[in-house]
Amino acid sequence: MDGFTGVDFKKGLSRFVQTLLDSSSKLVEVEPVFEPKPAPDVGQFTLEDVSFHSDASSCWIVIADKVYDVTDFLHTHPGGEEIILENAGSDATISFQSKGHSASAVDTMAKYCIGELVQASTRAINHNVNGLLVLCGLSRQ
Repeated sequence: MDGFTGVDFKKGLSRFVQTLLDSSSKLVEVEPVFEPKPAPDVGQFTLEDVSFHSDASSCWIVIADKVYDVTDFLHTHPGGEEIILENAGSDATISFQSKGHSASAVDTMAKYCIGELVQASTRAINHNVNGLLVLCGLSRQ
């Protein structure tokens, strides 16, 4: 370690600690440098719940089975608020994925996540099965 040859770090640290102890006879409370935040409460919403938030005054969207309240983000969205409002109150996954958002955009989304879509896996399976049946010219009995 260049520049530190011959320095006794233990002795220096020991003197520092002793100086702190000598300068105050009472204990001092110190704020922790890092305090983990409690896990946020994750809400569970149905698509019907989301559908009630479909305008600029309260705008929720679903992306990949996560529910986002993007009301405060509308006016700062780089692509304009119109594209979000077109998908307000509904599942915007396809629209979001088709625009090719950056990693930064995906990171920004995290702060707007308010929960997850309940029964999302069942809904997706039913949608895919129905879509496949329609594609094949069949219908579900």
